Amino acid sequence: MRAGNSIMIAVLCSLTGLMTVSAVGEDWPNWRGPQHNGISSEPNWIGDEPAYEPVILWEQEVGTGFSSVVVADGRLYTMGNSERTTEVHDDSGRTGVSHVTEPMDEVFCLDPNTGEILWIHAYPSPLTPQSYEGGPSATPTIADCNVYTLSKQGIAYCLDANDGAVLWQSNLAAEYGVRAPTWGFAGSAYVDANLVIYNAGTHGIALHAADGTLAWETGTRRCGYSTPVPFDREGQRCVVLMGERTFAAVHAQTGEVLWEQPWVTRYNANIPDPIVDSNLVFVSTGYDEGAALFDIASDRVTELWFEKTVQTWLSTSVLWQGYLYGANDYGETLTCVERDTGWIMWAQEGFGNGSVMLADGKLIALSETGELWIAEASPAGYQERGKGRILTGRCWAVPVLANGKIYARNAAGRLVCVELTPVETEPVLTR
Repeated sequence: MRAGNSIMIAVLCSLTGLMTVSAVGEDWPNWRGPQHNGISSEPNWIGDEPAYEPVILWEQEVGTGFSSVVVADGRLYTMGNSERTTEVHDDSGRTGVSHVTEPMDEVFCLDPNTGEILWIHAYPSPLTPQSYEGGPSATPTIADCNVYTLSKQGIAYCLDANDGAVLWQSNLAAEYGVRAPTWGFAGSAYVDANLVIYNAGTHGIALHAADGTLAWETGTRRCGYSTPVPFDREGQRCVVLMGERTFAAVHAQTGEVLWEQPWVTRYNANIPDPIVDSNLVFVSTGYDEGAALFDIASDRVTELWFEKTVQTWLSTSVLWQGYLYGANDYGETLTCVERDTGWIMWAQEGFGNGSVMLADGKLIALSETGELWIAEASPAGYQERGKGRILTGRCWAVPVLANGKIYARNAAGRLVCVELTPVETEPVLTR
């Protein structure tokens, strides 16, 4: 009887697990999602109605910054910077304690369904506004129940995802001499097996995930602002990183530089991630520079085309069925570009330097001024499925779809959770 009950319980637990998996959709555990390409495989997150509008389910304050959102194992993580008052023991004072207000970077862990703050890890860090609001630029990375973060000053943390406890930390600039770019370190951590790889130094640096000790480094020259982008070459995992004046491919486990290609832009601001697809790499930059497609089939990198009117300044585009969708600084439009030719298929005005992700053939785009755009990912033209304002102020952080809900934030730290609802239309009367 006991054995029968055990079997029945096991079956029920299995069925419950299956139902849970089918209901929750897909997590988004790191920058640009589980496939590192800005595309979610979550199906049926939007229905068949002709038009939708966003409805805000909850709001939360998460500090100044441009960190995007990650969602994993029923929790949401992001970063910001806020003024905090701390106690400082001072023997010269009457009470022996004084209060000091200073800027702090904060790693937030929230309930993705309610917005309730579950824990915060805070550490002193300057806001460093410079032509923009300031605050952290990198997005947390979740792997093996750990949270990996990187500050603009190069402070790397590994935190326990459950309670925010510090497992290890490393000051990349102080310990290894890597120099921060003009606007600070911005790339998110990329975890490959037992290593954590950061876009810091000439062509990246890797620490052991277990204890934060050095695994490999590639020099101390200034890096770009992108996150390491993984790809496979002859059965081995590699990453492409944007440097200050080049981009390069590096063997993920050894740090061996496979090739390096010049990419010199105004202000040395190589910001968006490269987009790698098989033996092709798409690179684009703003500041009136342009974009190019390269063939990396061999150790020799070959330029296939260059187009000056395709200028991705901040947020990386998404590649879907041979077409690139993203913000174009040339005209500040949402643009569709044919990947193999560089031809602009269409451009929708009013988007500014917003950001885009994609799910189930639909674009989820957040304009620079806080409008959420939902559109078909089609080269035939801009086909809108929904639009609505969900934020105000500057919005550069990419929106995220996870488990049926959309999360977005602005520079000031307003984080919103959004759900799409069908737009009611007036019935058409016929005689």
